[in-house]
Amino acid sequence: MLLLLIGCSSQESVDHKPLEESNQSNNDLYLRGDMTNWDALSQYKARAISRNTFAVEVSLVPRQYHFKFASVDWTPNSNFGALTEQKELSLDSSVEVKAGTCMDELTFTPNEAGRYRIILELTNPVKRVSIHKIHDS
Repeated sequence: MLLLLIGCSSQESVDHKPLEESNQSNNDLYLRGDMTNWDALSQYKARAISRNTFAVEVSLVPRQYHFKFASVDWTPNSNFGALTEQKELSLDSSVEVKAGTCMDELTFTPNEAGRYRIILELTNPVKRVSIHKIHDS
């Protein structure tokens, strides 16, 4: 925990990149959290679904998850966490986020195991994250 606090307070040249991700673009956004050991893993890379909207699909089980969206190198303007004290996401609702956060991670606790789509909307002036269950057809 101390190492995480030191890294957040300095936001300097500490290399947070896992080796397999070292060639990724600093502009790419990743879902980073306890489900990824806070690393930028390729399977959690956000894909653009419109000009300012990005999504990641993940498999989750019933437990609390802590996460945020961030670039490979934790660039402050590409590090999106909770804007307010409301950090807990509910299914099919959204929470405002802001850039430049450090310890302001979001949380979500699914009621059932399954595939979920986590969406980051970077519209102006409001930026939001929402989560939706993917229903098999």
